[in-house]
Amino acid sequence: MMINFKITLAGCLIFLLGINAIAQTTDSYGLTKIGEIKPRNANEIEGSNWLLGCETLDRDYTDYDAYKEYLNPLGIKRLRLQGGWAKTEKIKGQYDWAWLDHIVNDATARGLEPWIQFSYGNEIYEGGGGINLAAGVPHSEVALAAWDRWVAAMVSRYKDKVINWEIWNEPNFGDNLENTAEKAAALNIRTIEIVKRIQPEAKVSGMAFGHIDLEYAAKFLGCHAIRVNSYTAVPYSTSKKAEQEAINVCSSGLRQLCEFADDFNIDVIIENHGGFSSNGKWLAEMIRQTAHKRAGTLPDFGNFVMNREGGKIFSYDSYRGVDELMPSAKGVSLKPMVWNDQGNETQLDYTRMMKIVLGHGFKGYVGIEHGTEGREWESIKEIRSNLEIVRRTLANEKKG
Repeated sequence: MMINFKITLAGCLIFLLGINAIAQTTDSYGLTKIGEIKPRNANEIEGSNWLLGCETLDRDYTDYDAYKEYLNPLGIKRLRLQGGWAKTEKIKGQYDWAWLDHIVNDATARGLEPWIQFSYGNEIYEGGGGINLAAGVPHSEVALAAWDRWVAAMVSRYKDKVINWEIWNEPNFGDNLENTAEKAAALNIRTIEIVKRIQPEAKVSGMAFGHIDLEYAAKFLGCHAIRVNSYTAVPYSTSKKAEQEAINVCSSGLRQLCEFADDFNIDVIIENHGGFSSNGKWLAEMIRQTAHKRAGTLPDFGNFVMNREGGKIFSYDSYRGVDELMPSAKGVSLKPMVWNDQGNETQLDYTRMMKIVLGHGFKGYVGIEHGTEGREWESIKEIRSNLEIVRRTLANEKKG
């Protein structure tokens, strides 16, 4: 199979694996043919970031056998499909897996990876939810218990062939008012607990929303704030004029975001993240000039590099920066490395930094952003252990 690409992007140099250079030709539309690409079969690759939608098989809107021979030549490994509770359990307590067995067994035999979604509901149970897109999620006690049994049965059946699972599809699709964020979140939580109990190594995804909805996402996650960055087209400079110009631009945009988020009871917080924002004094002043109750900061212990130029690092002292940002902080992000104002990076002094944080009356969470590359999870646990030691130490000092 050869796929022709005709591109009219002047001055664009494209590098593609497997491209065969050919003489340039121009068709009747004036489009220049720059080459041909021979895609690799799915059996020739270990994986890809693509996910092929094989949806609606659970409602018999499509026929897997009608297109299965076309799957491998596409070079896409993963197939996304609904698990079809209503199609599998038509009589209470009896599961007919024949239709899904056929698809899973055929796909895996072809070297493909089924990505199965726990969707949709089942109308044989009162409060069991609907069976299509925009349908309500199961909500009655009886229906949720039946959902749990179906989820457990499906994971147990396919755990040796399926590693990727997904919980419900687009709960906020269209004008659906039944699937509140709280209902959808509760269904996700109970489902992932079942999956992980049976298949600890499983990868489970959710939040495939029908449209972008800030309020819905925030309620789903139970978050009190969204984090944004204060990037601007104003080039970084230490001049007072440039600093104020950047403040004017950023504070205006931040104020508009805050006015929008205020309707949803959500704060908007800025993290020091390079450029002007990694100057603690500048960011604190920008928040002050935004002059909105929803505007705040998310001090990041390790993000105090303002600029890199000519091999030189221009940094801001992390301890001073955090101290300046804490009065408006609505969260804190911990990295185990910090900076001084000479461009030098050192290990975090946990006790010193947490005294600064607590000294401002902060009582929120300390987020651990990441650990050491290559051993992220292990180092995150070590960081948490260090924090717990510091918490006990400072608590004892306070008692004494």
